[in-house]
Parts: sequence; C-alpha cells; structure tokens
Amino acid sequence: MSEDELLTLWLGSFRYYCGRMSYAVGDFTDILIREWPKLPARVKHLIERDLEEEFRRDDASREMEQMKSTDREWFHPLGQSCDRQKWEEVRLLWKS
Repeated sequence: MSEDELLTLWLGSFRYYCGRMSYAVGDFTDILIREWPKLPARVKHLIERDLEEEFRRDDASREMEQMKSTDREWFHPLGQSCDRQKWEEVRLLWKS
C-alpha cells in the first residue's frame, strides 16, 4: 500500500469515527494505537492536528452544556464521555 493510500485509509477512517457514539470507536482507537508506530509521519501529523481541533471543539461544547441548564441532549464533537476517553488514549501517543 502506498503512503497516499495509507493516508486515504487512515485519515478517512479517523474522520468517520470521530464523533461517533458506539463500541466501534473503541475498536478503531485500539487499532489506531497499535498501528501508530508504523504510520507515515504525514498521516500522524494530520490525525494529531484534527484530533486536537476536535478536543477544542468538544471542550467548548461541554462547557456550554454546563452553562445552560436544559433537558436537551447535547451533541459533542468527540461523542459521549466513554468515546472521548478512547480519544484521550489516542492523544497520549503524542502527549506523553
């Protein structure tokens, strides 16, 4: 598989799973963490950049939810808290 094909596969999958709320997020993030050392630098850079932006958006969404006391369910860019936790595990790849 060429580097461009790897970019298409990994970045497309990452963008698909980001924000999903299902067990599949955990499956994908576990695979991503396992395969991270083998990924081309360009793929890593784009995933890191995009995930950091999603964390900024997710933090703002959760802050807004706390400020507004309504009964409506909020959509968060990283999904529910359990999904966000899985993305935190990915984030540790470059934060540690």
